[in-house]
Amino acid sequence: MIEIFEPKIINNLITYPVKINKILYRFKILYTNYFDKLNTNIDGIVVMMLSIAICNKWTIKSKLPIDSLLCENLLNIVDIYKKYHHKHTYLLSHISRDDLELILDMPRITRIKNTTGIKIAPFSLGVDSLYTLLFNLNNLTHLIYIVELDNSYHIKNFNNNLIEFSKKYNKKLIIARSNFKQIFNSLNLPGTDYGVFTSDFILTASIYALSPEIIYYNGGGKDIPCLVSNLEINKYIFGNEFSSICNDALRIKKLKYILEKDSDILYFLRVCNNEIICTNLKHYINNNIYYTDIFNCGKCGKCTRTYAYLYMLNYSNKIKTFKEFNDDYLNYYMDNIYNNSNKCLATKYYDMIFDNIYKIYKKNNNNLDDLDNYDLVFENDNIIIIHKQKDINFFL
Repeated sequence: MIEIFEPKIINNLITYPVKINKILYRFKILYTNYFDKLNTNIDGIVVMMLSIAICNKWTIKSKLPIDSLLCENLLNIVDIYKKYHHKHTYLLSHISRDDLELILDMPRITRIKNTTGIKIAPFSLGVDSLYTLLFNLNNLTHLIYIVELDNSYHIKNFNNNLIEFSKKYNKKLIIARSNFKQIFNSLNLPGTDYGVFTSDFILTASIYALSPEIIYYNGGGKDIPCLVSNLEINKYIFGNEFSSICNDALRIKKLKYILEKDSDILYFLRVCNNEIICTNLKHYINNNIYYTDIFNCGKCGKCTRTYAYLYMLNYSNKIKTFKEFNDDYLNYYMDNIYNNSNKCLATKYYDMIFDNIYKIYKKNNNNLDDLDNYDLVFENDNIIIIHKQKDINFFL
């Protein structure tokens, strides 16, 4: 069982006492530069506990109330887990599809719509967050960076880049530090895998206390038929207090969009999965001084795939934050992406998408100017490539 107790707040630090399988944990989040009133309802923490509860057949219990509409929506998420149960056998093999359920044992209350004016998105200088920012530029009011959700907090001057970037687009930046992910990692329980099951659940809990009117999620994989893509789950994370929007597109289309809007983003882009020693560079954009670190290792899958996309979009000669790529290695990577058979589920799908984008690139004589007219659609784990204007399918 999971039991959630009354949160405690001191200044801008909130502590959520939660008992998980009879052990009491104290989930804490500190909003380091936000001093307005914070919302201490438990709704965000309930969202964060969903995956653990579903994957361990545990009830989430509390004497404190949850918003009625949010509660009804969250109960629908079990069907998404059931839909993709057969995909995630390495994480869900301990539980049968029919045994998946969610029990929320707590009072329900109809909350009032938030009127704070906060329309917020998580932000990390990655492709997904940059796309969300630029795609919703006229609506977003705030960005939030949560320290230690990825390895970027190790990077010298990273916070300075976040601050300068938020000023560039006149968005208020909130920096928060929490132990949410660290506790999840220490539990070693089914449903605590950050990348697959809990990323946007943790983000929701991190943002909820700010009483947002809208949360913009950074969708991680358009139409991917598994829980790697959060599109289907995120549409249920809203209630009477706040609404949510999930921004998703093919990753290369996100890159194309943000670079056409602002190619200076290449001074800030951070996609790497690794911790690396950074080399600091100083440069100028519109007479303003910026500091760029070489903080993409150039070796991990995300680095290589992103750089290859930039190469196909004719932007690779402008990127500043990657260690220098060898052209021979890059060409070998693009031609031999399927050689490694030992891949996790996410990598399998990301490489499948990459391979088909590369086919379009080669078919069009090393050109992707027509990319926006193509859609990649999954059908029974195979990708169908559709040219919208010509209404024909390729590579079938």
